[in-house]
Amino acid sequence: MPVATYVASEPLGEQAEFLVLLKEADGSAVAAAPVHLRVTAGHLRSDGRGVGGGARFIWVGGSPGAVIEASSARGATLAIRRL
Repeated sequence: MPVATYVASEPLGEQAEFLVLLKEADGSAVAAAPVHLRVTAGHLRSDGRGVGGGARFIWVGGSPGAVIEASSARGATLAIRRL
C-alpha cells in the first residue's frame, strides 16, 4: 500500500494548492483509485474529482509542522506536491 506525507514548513495561510499523484510501477496513472487524505491541522477542500493518477486539492489553515498524510490500497507510488 503506497503512502506519502507532506510536512508544512511555513504557515499555509488561507489556502495552499496541492497535487496528489498515484501511479503504477510502470509510471502510468492508476485509474479511479481512491486516495485517503488526512491532515493534523486545518482542513482540506477537494476540487470534487476522484483521485486517479492525479488530483488537486486545497489545504486551508495549515500551521508549520502540520502534516498531510495520504494512503491508497492500490498503485505503487504516491506523492504529494505543492503547486
